[in-house]
Amino acid sequence: MSRTYGKVWFRDGRWNLEFTALHAREHFRRLVPKAGKGHGIIQIRSTEETSLDIHWFMQRYALEIRSDDLQVLKDAVKAKKARDEWISDVQAPDYVPRQFSLSKPPRKYQAVGAEIWLAQRGLLCGDDLGLGKTVTAITGLTDPNTLPAVVVVPPNLQSHWMEKLAEFVPNLYAHQVKQSRVYELPKNREGRTPDVLVISYAKLNDWVSFLKKYVSSVVYDECQHLRRDDSLKYKAARSLSSVADYRLGLSATTIANYGGEMFNVIDCLVPGGLGDRSEFYATWCPRSFDNKHIVSDPVALGDYLRTEGFMIDRKLKDVGRELPKANWIYHHIESHVGELDKVSGSASELAEIILGRAHAVTRDQQRSAAMQLDTILRQATGIAKANAVAKYVEMLLDSGEPVLLFGHHHAVYEIWKKELAEFNPQFFTGRESPKMKQESKRKFIEGESDLLIMALRSGEGVDGLERRCRVAVFGELDWTWAMHNQCIGRLRRNEQTDQVVAYFMISDEGIDPEMCEILGVKEAQLKGLRGEVRDLVPVRRIDRMDALRKVAERYLSKRQAGVKA
Repeated sequence: MSRTYGKVWFRDGRWNLEFTALHAREHFRRLVPKAGKGHGIIQIRSTEETSLDIHWFMQRYALEIRSDDLQVLKDAVKAKKARDEWISDVQAPDYVPRQFSLSKPPRKYQAVGAEIWLAQRGLLCGDDLGLGKTVTAITGLTDPNTLPAVVVVPPNLQSHWMEKLAEFVPNLYAHQVKQSRVYELPKNREGRTPDVLVISYAKLNDWVSFLKKYVSSVVYDECQHLRRDDSLKYKAARSLSSVADYRLGLSATTIANYGGEMFNVIDCLVPGGLGDRSEFYATWCPRSFDNKHIVSDPVALGDYLRTEGFMIDRKLKDVGRELPKANWIYHHIESHVGELDKVSGSASELAEIILGRAHAVTRDQQRSAAMQLDTILRQATGIAKANAVAKYVEMLLDSGEPVLLFGHHHAVYEIWKKELAEFNPQFFTGRESPKMKQESKRKFIEGESDLLIMALRSGEGVDGLERRCRVAVFGELDWTWAMHNQCIGRLRRNEQTDQVVAYFMISDEGIDPEMCEILGVKEAQLKGLRGEVRDLVPVRRIDRMDALRKVAERYLSKRQAGVKA
């Protein structure tokens, strides 16, 4: 009789392993990091992946197992291998997807994406901006098994979805939820309740109890909104996903900076697919910083998500629709230092707290002070360079170029509005209602205005701008590289016929230097290559809190030198 090294059994959806040989147990822990580091019986959630790992391990280290549990293990392994083979086949260039009934046929890659979603039932679609993720989702919704469906979107995308549904599936009855208060759903002329409900993230928590009794599938557009598990919208979405048969997330914005955020999104789309949170952290996030678990190898995690069929992220070149790479041009401009002088006093006080030089400062107080310093300096920096930005944009407009101008603060928008009034600027920011935003977009696209001023984080899912414009100007910066890329993606889309140019207006004063550093731009690139066309390639990752500490140190050193910051 061959030697055994322990036993394994299946109970309540988990595999339990008890080893009699220490070296076998440690080998298993190295093979399966999610097994943890504790002593005694190892418990792991049963998935096709963990079943395959256990089955493979038992080829080397025999474990006792009952016949019925062995059959459960073999069935899971067989299903895993069949699914892996199908995922590989469906993404092959010669694969022919099933036919879907739409008034306008989807492109092949959109049909393939829909087919993967329907087969997997849970999927993150991270296709490049401009590849039509909305149509991929709508293609899937033509399958009767997905109806009724709920589409959860940022507020400004509700009308966009209603338009696309009417364009591609006019036979489906769609309704936009317009009130936070739950009401009886309207019926169409045939007496049918809506096939598709379009609702904003802001209303989801109020409607979730009703929707759980209604939904067969749920689509989360711009699903990076689900990255924080302490938010009401996430808790509502997670509850809704628990009863939906099909779940799809759409987002071209990378979410993999912090493991917890990626886990939250994927777990909402594929509940339990990554194991529980502790298993995920043990496997992918061996280190943490400031209570945030950092993915040690984002590339490997991305490969894993694709291989498991949890994510697709086709690039333009993958589907034969490659566009010219956008030109990123850094332009250094003068700032009105008087605006920065106005906040130097309060900034210095906050700097003392951030660096722990104030009396009896707690860590929470330091973090709060850092966020206040960020708010004060970002606005002051934006105001200080607003006139110079307006002059540069005026030059572009005078040359006949329509411009998409990005900013962050309303005080900055007011300066641009005054300085660029002759160009009839249109606004797409946090102040405008969805209807007003759509009207601003229409006027810009139809040529009634050559200037659209858009908030950095208000342009999610907006399309059509590429038909009018190829120039983006960043009058203010965002802390994340992905957000700038998404903004540029508003113009770098399928119907764009020219190379997109993005101008970054950078000040040597205020908070811009630290923001550029955290974005991965070397100081030499900023000071030695002014005006040159270069790709913004992240050089190294710097934590935002570290960047704000550097800001604090600079303010205090300047004050000590007798120079106002």
